[in-house]
Amino acid sequence: MSLQSLLGKTAGGMGDGMLKMMLNHVAKEYGSVEEVMIDRKEKTARLRIVLRGETEPVTFHAGHYTVLTEPDGQVAIRLSELSCDREWMAAVLRKYVEDKPFPLPAKQKELLVGFLS
Repeated sequence: MSLQSLLGKTAGGMGDGMLKMMLNHVAKEYGSVEEVMIDRKEKTARLRIVLRGETEPVTFHAGHYTVLTEPDGQVAIRLSELSCDREWMAAVLRKYVEDKPFPLPAKQKELLVGFLS
């Protein structure tokens, strides 16, 4: 059984919990991830995080994501239709993040592709 097929079976369960744990590790200097929701069929994502210095969580939403494989084998993610419940953050996301490819870390590439595919 491949990692990808195993993760497909954990949609909304242990797989999202593992993804939350991994994102908390990445985001630890910015805050704490409370919730991660990935809809693999619709290719949408939602992340709720309590940012350092904030008392209320912030929710980020990607209306669509695409997993890209570059010719050199590197894997990236491109997020589109981004929104956030903080208007100024939504503007920053649209300007600097939306529709731009972001390489996935090589060490977690297979795991992340499994979560997103």
